[in-house]
Amino acid sequence: MKKIFTVFTTIIFLLNASPVSAHFLATDKNIGAVLHVDPGDEPVVGQLTSFFFEFKDKDNKFDPKNCECIFTITDSGKTVYTQPLYQNTSSPSLSNGVALYTFSKEGAYEIKVTGKRTAQNEFSSFSLEWNLRVVKGSDGASSAINSNSSFFSTHTVHLIIIGIGVVVFFVLIKNNSKKKEKVGDKK
Repeated sequence: MKKIFTVFTTIIFLLNASPVSAHFLATDKNIGAVLHVDPGDEPVVGQLTSFFFEFKDKDNKFDPKNCECIFTITDSGKTVYTQPLYQNTSSPSLSNGVALYTFSKEGAYEIKVTGKRTAQNEFSSFSLEWNLRVVKGSDGASSAINSNSSFFSTHTVHLIIIGIGVVVFFVLIKNNSKKKEKVGDKK
């Protein structure tokens, strides 16, 4: 009975697992940054997209206050937007680089953050790049993820887990009944 309970508990936990948000890491020499994109790591045409950057520095020399950090968005090699990364922040830190932008069309974009030191004996200059796909908005067209997904493609993993759970359940019940028959035969 313990085995059955363990199997079903495991299945329930797996079915209730929430989706993980993707965060994108880029590095250049000793400096790296994780890019968080809102909404939901999937920019949508016509909706304001927020870009949040969390920097890491292996040498502990990077100080955003001493950085000319520039945020740039390019489309097919052409710059469509640029701004100082910390222009929306009153006290820059390693975890609060922010940029805002509304995409006007879907497609593949390159996000880039470059940094040049403004003080001596600081970090090395860096250039970090991310590729990002922007999908159509909810103005009649569905997002790229929803447009090609059916119930089965969306829930394939769940269905497989349920199937395995059902098979394991019946195997355990059959084994349990065989053990009871053997015990009954011995009496």
